[in-house]
Amino acid sequence: MTTLKSKIQHTLDESRTLILGVQVLMGINLEFFLTKGFDGLDRVVQTSCYVNLIFLLLSFALLALPPAFHRIVNRGYDSNKLLAVSNITMGCVLFPIALSLGLEMFISASVLFSSAIAASAGCGTFLYAMGFWYGRTFYCRYQSAPREGRQRMKPTGVRKSNLRDRIQHVLAEIRMVLPGAQALLGFYLLVTLQQPFLDQPPIIKTIHYCGLSLNMLSIVGLMMPSAFHRIVEEGNDTEEFHACASRYLVWSMSLLALGMCAAFYVVTYRLSASYSLSLAAMLSLAVVFYALWFGYTRYVRHKRVSAMKQRAAARTIHLGNELK
Repeated sequence: MTTLKSKIQHTLDESRTLILGVQVLMGINLEFFLTKGFDGLDRVVQTSCYVNLIFLLLSFALLALPPAFHRIVNRGYDSNKLLAVSNITMGCVLFPIALSLGLEMFISASVLFSSAIAASAGCGTFLYAMGFWYGRTFYCRYQSAPREGRQRMKPTGVRKSNLRDRIQHVLAEIRMVLPGAQALLGFYLLVTLQQPFLDQPPIIKTIHYCGLSLNMLSIVGLMMPSAFHRIVEEGNDTEEFHACASRYLVWSMSLLALGMCAAFYVVTYRLSASYSLSLAAMLSLAVVFYALWFGYTRYVRHKRVSAMKQRAAARTIHLGNELK
């Protein structure tokens, strides 16, 4: 039977596979809006680019939820609750990724072929991905005989993982988030050389630079654990290093969310030429990121701590009654 530690490690590896693909597509799609060819696209295709970017940002927000949950709620320890959150997240995120892939094929085909061919290519890609990711997997899960070693997860508490495993997990989670920051950095730096960006109002350029600064700070924070491990700990695994890595991962994710919101403001203005609509879109995205990564996790952490305090108080009262 697969241990919880192995399940968590496999989940992190598989999440990293998905998030790498999402981050590459996200970086490319952000650059679409500030290229010369974007103005010549049909309005439907421009809107499809924007919707596609929303699906990619939503996918990234979902895929980055398990690392935030692991750091904030579990403090780096393993639990069946973390595994359940990761499984649900990965199961749900495949749908927006499939939609994004279909839109990618539709956008590319729209430039080369007729609208009918483009629509067929987009729908075909979406259905193909859905057939593999959901159709085939659900068929194998519910139609085949139960496999040896498969069991339902029991709602047990946090497992006291050893230090080595916790450090491996936090480093894997940093490797999940860092490529997203790098892809966003590529967008911020490359578009500054594009003429469509140079034609934007000064406030858009200022917001763009603020987003670049936040993204750069996020990358510095994600690289901080490596420096701490080499310089301070000289490669030794310590509780101080685990705490440092966890703290800077959460801090960098908060900065990365703001950097993505700033980029979303820029591309929304590029499409709509409306400051109010761009601001509303940016704030909505910020709510999604912070509600998933910090609101939900802080809520679960608060409930867990409250339950622990109630159990401790009940034990104290019980012991007091026995002494009487």
